[in-house]
Amino acid sequence: EDVRINRGIDTDNKSIIISDWAGGFIKIFLDAFIDPGDVVLLEEFSYLGTLRMFLEKGAQVVHISTDSNGMDTKALEETVVGLRERGIKPKMIYTISVYQNTTGVTLSLERRKHMVKISQEYDIPIFENESYADFRIDGDPLPPAMMGLDDHESVTYVSSYTKLLGCGLRLGYGVAHTPVREVLEARRPSN
Repeated sequence: EDVRINRGIDTDNKSIIISDWAGGFIKIFLDAFIDPGDVVLLEEFSYLGTLRMFLEKGAQVVHISTDSNGMDTKALEETVVGLRERGIKPKMIYTISVYQNTTGVTLSLERRKHMVKISQEYDIPIFENESYADFRIDGDPLPPAMMGLDDHESVTYVSSYTKLLGCGLRLGYGVAHTPVREVLEARRPSN
């Protein structure tokens, strides 16, 4: 059955993976796709818990400058080009695109589109964390999730109800396209 996630993502219910908070899905994802030495691109400042997960996996974290419009995608592309010139292909771009933890900024629509273009042009997947999107109370509407802007299945999405419904619930979910979902499901412990 097809479903539409509030953030502009059209998907089917098979693509949604329930996890123990967003961090649970992030851990499953990193265990499946990150190997020691892999280069990952993150905002200049990033949530310590996720940063720790990347470092524990042995990833080489490259921070990209961030301003009031989120990750600077011009700097992102320059970094990607510079790495490619040295024979290095980043494994992924990780971003907390709404109310980014630690800075609180939201990635602008223009930069979301540019990040998706970079992802597609250089074949670098985006891992988009929108665990804070439900915090919006008023003001301008949030730009759509990058997964909803992407037509090449290059974005994996994670969010959580932990922040909205209370820390005791610890319920999160990820949305992954079939090839990614199959790898993740094969790695999940069976009950």
